[in-house]
Amino acid sequence: MMTGIGMSGVGIGTIIIPLIMASFINSYGWRTSYVIVGFITLLSIAGIAQFLRREPSITKSIPQDGELIGTDIIGVMADRLSCRQAIQTRPFWLICVMLFSFGFALQVIMVHIVPHAIDLGIPETTATSIMATIGGIGIAGRVVMGSVSDRIGNKSALNICFALLSVALFWLLFNNEL
Repeated sequence: MMTGIGMSGVGIGTIIIPLIMASFINSYGWRTSYVIVGFITLLSIAGIAQFLRREPSITKSIPQDGELIGTDIIGVMADRLSCRQAIQTRPFWLICVMLFSFGFALQVIMVHIVPHAIDLGIPETTATSIMATIGGIGIAGRVVMGSVSDRIGNKSALNICFALLSVALFWLLFNNEL
């Protein structure tokens, strides 16, 4: 569930950024607006990065109960695949291809959904609210599926997500009204 909550930031950005960008573009033009947002993003990431900490097993931090962290974690990590071993597995490449394909399709839709809606005769303000709706549904979906994946497993949750996304993409092909 924590992954779902953390990833819900993508949905929050999908709701907020179009509103900010519309305001900036109206005031400064699109080129200047993207430079401004780029600098804000750079400064935000650099500032937030200052609060990151190294993994306790690497720094050998001592928790409050006084025991040294690292000895138990190293034993657990030895049972897992190394990066090189993981790259050589079929499931790794299947997940990469699936995530790339769906990610590509989603980004194409996100870029073109508002102009497409306007071309269908939907008013501009209503068309831009589609982006906010997508962001809101994304927040709810990430939190819900994060919780569901804790119960049924990541593989089953990922299959459910891909199935729902496939249905939504096919539905979008045949939908010509709001």
